[in-house]
Amino acid sequence: MLNQRSVVTRFSIRFSVIMLSAALCWLSCSTGDKQVPLKLSFSTTNYEAPGGPTFVSIVDLNADGHLDLAVSIWAQRSVAVMFNNGNGTFSEPAYHQCGQRPYCVAAGDLNGDGVADLFTANYSGVDMSVLINDGQGGFEPAREKRTQQATRYVQSADLNGDGHTDVAAANTGDNSLSVFYNLGDGTLDEGRNIPLEDSPRSFFPGDLDSDGDLDLAVALSSRGTRPKLIVMFNDGAGHFTVEGDYPVGAHAWTVIAADLNEDGHLDLANTNYSGLDISVLLNDGQGHFTVDEHYQTLRGPRHLCAVDLNKDDRLDLAIASWHAGQCEVLLNQGQGRFQTAGHYPTGKMSSCVASGDLDGDGLDDLVVTNADGNTITILKNTSTR
Repeated sequence: MLNQRSVVTRFSIRFSVIMLSAALCWLSCSTGDKQVPLKLSFSTTNYEAPGGPTFVSIVDLNADGHLDLAVSIWAQRSVAVMFNNGNGTFSEPAYHQCGQRPYCVAAGDLNGDGVADLFTANYSGVDMSVLINDGQGGFEPAREKRTQQATRYVQSADLNGDGHTDVAAANTGDNSLSVFYNLGDGTLDEGRNIPLEDSPRSFFPGDLDSDGDLDLAVALSSRGTRPKLIVMFNDGAGHFTVEGDYPVGAHAWTVIAADLNEDGHLDLANTNYSGLDISVLLNDGQGHFTVDEHYQTLRGPRHLCAVDLNKDDRLDLAIASWHAGQCEVLLNQGQGRFQTAGHYPTGKMSSCVASGDLDGDGLDDLVVTNADGNTITILKNTSTR
């Protein structure tokens, strides 16, 4: 026969289990089935990169399953390739010559051999460079493709839906985009220029109107004009027409496309270099956008990327700030609303930020180029529960 103390003890245990289950249920409901976010933290490592590192692409270049770095070196007419040692540390850079003053470097498999090739936008060379990977992270001598004046930005993507990687470049000097289609044999055609009404600082390919092909979002800005983003819809064959025009902040610089409010459609975010803020534009699902919010940033927001840094299944924003020499993180609070979570020192004139899981621990890390500091900063994600 149970005594009174045993009955009370068992009742207390059952009541505690019920309350714990209720608490877990409430937590699950209150987070909308999202993961409980990690407490954000980073550790910092700097690598020397003489000559002005301006841009970084994170990609496996030697097919070993680890993410490597390709960095454009402004004053050295080169791309620095740094191989991952397998643990998120990197080898000494190997330099590969390209055109004059490469501002941006992009990666894509041009010849279909399963490894990434490299492309640089050469600001002083009126061209872009194509560097073909030998399959082990070495590169053939660069081949130049003529663009137009002051080529600042380059991206690769299948723009005409034929299954091959094409390349586009933004020319700030003559207000145009140059588009090069892959001939199917790993070479590019002679290209065509798309005139724009203002100077393109950057662009981003993505399916903005949910029709299955890649459109372009372009950041336009020059002195004395109204900064804005334009949306160029793809007809499916790689021909583009401007279908949207959205005012943003002063000196619009970098634009990206990502699903920021978790509705299955690509939204836009851009840095406003002189406006000291970023703009977030939400997609209605058909490629039309509403300027949802402006978020104040550190001085000189230059570049940004979208990445889930705290493992809550929402895309956050990391911003490289040119004048501040820091990387700023804005955490997504849900529905595409953001809150500043931290500022992380990097180096002088931070020009680009990119993300990837460098050490294979399941957390995305950040890499920042510091153009005047001649360094590359690795921000290893050390976030915990």
